[in-house]
Amino acid sequence: MYDLWATNGMCPPTLIQEITWLPIFELKRVQLTPQGKVQTHFRSRPGVTHTIEYMDSLGGTADWEEFANNGSVTATNTASLFEDDFTANTSGGPSATGARFYRFKFDGMP
Repeated sequence: MYDLWATNGMCPPTLIQEITWLPIFELKRVQLTPQGKVQTHFRSRPGVTHTIEYMDSLGGTADWEEFANNGSVTATNTASLFEDDFTANTSGGPSATGARFYRFKFDGMP
């Protein structure tokens, strides 16, 4: 590369293309509310469809379950949150293991 540059007038670098990286997902905070709910605040890129899933144990053969309260959502704003109240309306009830794990999938990709 150096020889090519040196034998062609040693011109200064020329910008060919520029891009700004916008993350799809950024976790802002997770908090336990006074009512015993877990709130997860995050930022996501508008227009990207995301699905929230959960499971109570990372070992064994358990499958990820879709978080019923949110399911698949297409973000319309950058600030989002989901709330797990540990009922049948959201995540099927309290965790049998005492633990709860969440994952976010974007346009079908975990």
